[in-house]
Formats: sequence, C-alpha cells, structure tokens
Amino acid sequence: MELPLRTLDVKCIECGAHFEAMTRKRMGMIMVNCPHCKASQQYMVKPPKKGGEDNEPVGKFVTQMPVRILGEVVNKDGRYVIEKRAKIGMQYGFICPKCNKQIAIKTDQVGEQGATCKECGAKVFFQAYDPVEEERLRQEQERLRQEREAQQLKREEELRRQQEELRRQEQERLRQEREAQQLKREEEQRRQQEEQRRQQEEVRPYKYVDDIPDVEPDDRPSQETVVAPPRRRLTNGELQWGGGLLSSPQKVRLYDGTTIVGRKDANTPSDISFIDPEMSRRSVQIDAEPRNGVMSFTLTVLKDLNPVLVNGRRVPQGMSVLLRSGMKIKLGQTTLTFKLV
Repeated sequence: MELPLRTLDVKCIECGAHFEAMTRKRMGMIMVNCPHCKASQQYMVKPPKKGGEDNEPVGKFVTQMPVRILGEVVNKDGRYVIEKRAKIGMQYGFICPKCNKQIAIKTDQVGEQGATCKECGAKVFFQAYDPVEEERLRQEQERLRQEREAQQLKREEELRRQQEELRRQEQERLRQEREAQQLKREEEQRRQQEEQRRQQEEVRPYKYVDDIPDVEPDDRPSQETVVAPPRRRLTNGELQWGGGLLSSPQKVRLYDGTTIVGRKDANTPSDISFIDPEMSRRSVQIDAEPRNGVMSFTLTVLKDLNPVLVNGRRVPQGMSVLLRSGMKIKLGQTTLTFKLV
C-alpha cells in the first residue's frame, strides 16, 4: 500500500532558510535539496503519532536531526575516498559505496580521517580541516607576504638611493676632473703667454715665411765693402764679419739714428754695402736710439726676397728684432755679428 505524502517544514543547515519538502516515509532518513542555496542534506523523520493508523495523513511537522552530506564516495587507487573536505566539529553523513547505508561522522582533528561502515565494514577516507586555523594561517601568510613586499620595496629603495649616490659621486668626480683640466689648460695658456712675453722681450714676435724661394748666387761675394762716410755720432754698437785663423774680422761702428745694410747698388745705395749677389739691396735697417739712458739697437727687415736670419731664425719683411750683443745676422751668404763695445 502506498503511503500518503507528508509535508515537512525544513530549515536548511547551510543558509538557515525554511522551505517545505514532501515525503511518503513515515520515519527514517530523507534527503532534500535547499531551493535557496542548493545544498544537499539529510533529515531524520520522526515516527507517526502514537495510536494513529498507518495510512493516516500527518500534517506539517518539523524534522529532526539534520545531517550534512559530505560528498560522493569514489574509488581512487583501490581506496574509497571523499574528495570534499570536512570541517572539524561538524556532523556529516555519506552513503556507503557497498551497502548504500547512511554513515554519520563527526570530526574533531585535522588531517586524513577514516570512517567504517558498521554493516559491511567498508572504510571510507576523507580530509578534515579547521577553518579557523586555516583562516589564521591565511592571515599569517598574507602578513608575511606584505612584510616580504615591504622589505623588497625597502631594498629597492635602498638600492635606488645607492645608485643615486653613486651617480651623484660620479658626476661630482667628472665635474672635478673637468675643473682640473680647465685649470691645467689655463695654467698651460698662462705659461705659454709668459713664455711668449719673455721671448718678446728678446725678439719681437713675427711670423715665419718658409715659402720664399732662394735666389741662386751669380758668383761668390768679394771682400770689398763700401761703408758710407759717417755723419752722425758713434755708438757702442758695431758689426763684425769675416776673419779666420790668420786674419782678424772686419768691423764697422754703428752711428745713432738709422743705418741701412744691403747689397752694393749705385741706384739704391745703402749705408753699409756688401758685394754679395744673394743679399737684397737695402735689405735691413738698424735703428740706434737711447732708451732710459741706454743705447738700444733694433733690426728691421726691409726686404726678404732673399731670407734674413737672426740667430738662425728667419725674420720676414716688416718685422723687427731687438739686437743683443753676440747675435748673428745672416744676409745672403754674409754673416754679421752684432757686438757692444
């Protein structure tokens, strides 16, 4: 005989919502699904009212002993296991894979657990966990992760600061090197200017001209020398040339004012003339004038078609040299020595 339907007032053990379920069982375990959270759960139906008929309908009543369904039992590597984990301190139930009987469990420790069916002796394994401890571990891991991130950021900041410091030191070193090089260049320029100024005191600055062709001599110079008759006052300067082991050098005293020295020529006579085909006509002039009570002698090149050398250095046309005692003046093939007497 088919039993009548009974209406159950069920309270979900997961979300706490109330809903109605229908069953024909008079007593025992029934499985229902919450329409709100879809959670599967089992409930114990209480026996019918004492004294009632077996087929007597029973009105709405509250079920007893809710049981959480832990999960489906599967055979994995020869063992019956439930892959879903169970919370410690909670009551669960599952169906024995051999005899289909309900097995109720309640875990109290973390780790792998085993439950044995009392009917067939089948053993089912599952994992239990402590949600409070896992949450604490999760929070601890999150704290450690944040600490590691903070330490990493601190290390990166320290590394960046060190790199900035090294970059600043390198820039400072380069700046000091540039300043040192600039000071060295300025010192070198000052030294060169000092050297040039010192040389200017001895020989006036001039530009050397090396591209003037030499004049091929027609013949060798003779010893004949024409000296213009003096009409001025004698100075303590004189020019010497010639001479050797058996003869004394020839000498001529210089007069104050301007004295022209060059090759003998009737049309352009010089004060001191030499028969030297390689010497220019009116080649140089020597100015003798007193300065600060001392007679000063200056040689100025009038013509440099044939080079004029003073102490081996060529003096171009228009340039002047302050003469000092012992200086050698080469005009053509004639070498004159300036002396102070």
